[in-house]
Amino acid sequence: MLKIIENYIVYVFLVMITVNVFLFLLLLSKKIYTKLSIRKKKVIQEEYEKSLATYIATNEKKELTKPFGFLERKIFFETVIKYSSYLDGNSKERLLNLLEKEKLINYIQRKIKSKNPWKRKIAVYQAGEIGIKYVVPELLKLLDSNDRELVYITSRTLIKISNDKYLKNILVRISKGNIMEKPNAIALVDMVDGDITNILEEVMRLDSTFLNAIALEIYGIRQYEQGIKWIKQMVYHPLKEVRISALKGAIGLGDISEGEYINALLTLSVDEDWEVRVFVAKLLKKIKNAESISTLETMIKDPNWFVRHNAGLALIKQGENGLRSLIDLLSSEDVFARDKAWEVLQKEMVFHKLLAKIDDDELREKLMEKTAMTQLGEN
Repeated sequence: MLKIIENYIVYVFLVMITVNVFLFLLLLSKKIYTKLSIRKKKVIQEEYEKSLATYIATNEKKELTKPFGFLERKIFFETVIKYSSYLDGNSKERLLNLLEKEKLINYIQRKIKSKNPWKRKIAVYQAGEIGIKYVVPELLKLLDSNDRELVYITSRTLIKISNDKYLKNILVRISKGNIMEKPNAIALVDMVDGDITNILEEVMRLDSTFLNAIALEIYGIRQYEQGIKWIKQMVYHPLKEVRISALKGAIGLGDISEGEYINALLTLSVDEDWEVRVFVAKLLKKIKNAESISTLETMIKDPNWFVRHNAGLALIKQGENGLRSLIDLLSSEDVFARDKAWEVLQKEMVFHKLLAKIDDDELREKLMEKTAMTQLGEN
């Protein structure tokens, strides 16, 4: 009986050793295979990157060879995606043909319909990068998704493939259900090439404060003066977010000398919300006239420190007249205004060599005198 037990133990021990050795060899072979695959992939990738870079730089077709194996095709496709922003439409078309375009389109269409959300998002992104127009019907369906990331990637791909053709569809979708943040929506709209003033005009007529705010800011980003009439109207909007977007649009448009337009904007210098007043001060860095200086002299006394800060920065941008105003404010009875004026002037003198930039000798002497008096007062 004892002998049987001993044999059984030895047998079990040998089986365990065999299993462990087998697992070890399996893991070792897998590790070796993985290393070799990585090394092989790196070599192939470097080769394709080099040939594709040469093709982009010289348009030498002979530098490109058709990928044959599965790994080569996969790496070639990834490389094309990587460099897609440097390729024009004809170059992309030729590269797609090297990959057997129909098979590639079918592959991406299958992935777009995948139940795996990550595979779907990657496929949608890839479709945009290589410009596959055949997937547009599927993309329009995906716009109705409640997945915020998917809606953003789909919108981006639709714009890359079709430019402004589906822009209104995209804007209408993102106005519902808080699906996208305003900065992301603005970035999408600004991707569109060409004139979109007609679309912005339609958007401004929609009953959507979210889309109205986006359009107002785009008017400024693209410097469309057609937005002036809407900015004048929206400075009186009850929502501060819309009033701020109107001011952002005005900041983008810059110094436009239209009296009614400027007067409408300046009404916001006494807005009940300090965030709005801050953007008025930022706007007045660009609108340089006596009325701006007068408004800033009042705003630098604002109870909110950030409004005062931006008003001081705006005054120094008003040239010598703004500088005179800041120097005079050093004698102001308003502590806030006096301190902010001194802070701005001191910074300009230390970091931007203000004294050397002043051409008017009298103004320079006045600044030096006021500076000396202020420093004595501090001591």
